Amino acid sequence: EKARKYVAMYFAGMFFFAIQDFYPLMPHFLLPIYWLIPPLSYSVGGEFQVGVTRLAGTGVAGTGIMNVLIALYGLRGIFLSGKLWRPVVFFIGFGLIFLGGFRSAIIGATATFLLVFFLEGLHRTRMLPFLVVFALAATGLALPLASKLPFTFQRALAFVPPSMLDLRADARHDAQDSWDWRVQMWKALEPEIPKHLLIGKGYAISVEDFQAEMGQGAAIHSADASQQALALSSDYHNGPLSVVLPFGIWGVIAMIWFLVGSLWVMYRNYRYSPPELKTLNAFLCASFVWSVLSFYGGSLATNMNIFTGVLGLSVAINCGVCRKPASQAAARPFSMPLRRRRVHPVPTPQFPLPNRRFN
Repeated sequence: EKARKYVAMYFAGMFFFAIQDFYPLMPHFLLPIYWLIPPLSYSVGGEFQVGVTRLAGTGVAGTGIMNVLIALYGLRGIFLSGKLWRPVVFFIGFGLIFLGGFRSAIIGATATFLLVFFLEGLHRTRMLPFLVVFALAATGLALPLASKLPFTFQRALAFVPPSMLDLRADARHDAQDSWDWRVQMWKALEPEIPKHLLIGKGYAISVEDFQAEMGQGAAIHSADASQQALALSSDYHNGPLSVVLPFGIWGVIAMIWFLVGSLWVMYRNYRYSPPELKTLNAFLCASFVWSVLSFYGGSLATNMNIFTGVLGLSVAINCGVCRKPASQAAARPFSMPLRRRRVHPVPTPQFPLPNRRFN
């Protein structure tokens, strides 16, 4: 009976990320709070302008608002309960994500919403035509107004092709630069994979990496200065690289085993969930599936806590792994009827049966 509340409290921790953005505006006597919650690099420079400064922490808090509402009420309870404040707060949280300027955050929130939408079975209700009409209306409003939106909003929408959405050149250029340096770093590190396939390099900085940083030539030296520091710290912005380079093929095998086993657990907890936890398990399953799909652009250090956190919540609220109900397990599958065999009668014994008291 407390599962929804505790899952909502878990995702409510994302609200604290917003504190990281307000470092330039924080009064002096409150600055010690950043000993516990360090400010982000976007806010350390001292500039703070909504719509221009990338408020990454506020974007995370917006995702947290959406997650908390889905955990408490589900999409059915948000949009079909008749309580207006729930969808209003939900869309406010979605709007806050644009302040961070991250394309992945917008794609992730949309993908999670659609996954929960279908897992809850809402595509078989009147919400499906409503969702289609709303999406078309939002697209119709965004097309003429896209170039007038704030910079962070346009950067977050930069994944839409230019032929479909007219955005400012600086917003698309900034987003494209962010993608280009990732691709360049991956190409620079690709020749390192065969060297560490059997024995991973670990997380220590080797002599070869140090020489590459000092400019004495290596595959990693083909990346520019901003990428060298990330590569040395194993922050490759690529999930598979963050596994295969430090741990070799053995780490890849272990990671695949973990993800496949976790997906099996999440599916069974959704498929055979108790009715009172069906909506909550659908949300956790959708969150885990998206975290696996987005692992390509993440890293082991930043994604592992998401994997284990959501998986642990699912196991905790379901008291382990849900099993198939006894009524379904006892049902026999369809089979062809067997040909009847002639049964011969058992002959009657010719000797007297023993007394009943001796049986």
